[in-house]
Amino acid sequence: MLDAVVLAIALSMDATAVAAACGAAGVSTSMALRMAAVFATFHVAMVSIGWSIGHVAESWVEPWDHWIAFALLAVIGGKMVVSAMRSEVVAPPVGWRVLLGLAFATSLDAVAAGVTLPLVDAPELVVIALIGGVVFVFVLVAARIGALLGDRFGRGLQIAGGLAIIGLGAKLLLDHLG
Repeated sequence: MLDAVVLAIALSMDATAVAAACGAAGVSTSMALRMAAVFATFHVAMVSIGWSIGHVAESWVEPWDHWIAFALLAVIGGKMVVSAMRSEVVAPPVGWRVLLGLAFATSLDAVAAGVTLPLVDAPELVVIALIGGVVFVFVLVAARIGALLGDRFGRGLQIAGGLAIIGLGAKLLLDHLG
């Protein structure tokens, strides 16, 4: 079961970082809950897809997942930086389209993780539920902490968050290429 907990925490890290960056732009508690629900739902869906179609999905997704994640995260992070630099009032960058893009980009690695579920020493459905729960809690907490810090540090923190999202995309790309 320890393997399942470690897997759940590892899969939640990208979403947690993105949630903190978005939270820095100022999100309400209801938006943080919405973010947590969407990110958790995407992670559960992606892990389930990986589990369901196994190696077929892995061979189709693996050659492209890092490029897709990089492109989405670079565009979204770049938009955050540009938005922060252009205006004094920075709106949270979490409309539905952006939120779905972020959730998709940060959950792509969950497909590959789903393929490995039979190797984890716990029932697959328990692991999938654990992943969803951990992602939900981590994203919710990160978005709220980001919002609290954003109130103090404003635009600078949103620029840093946008750059962090771009950096995360670059790291995902370099990890797969290197």
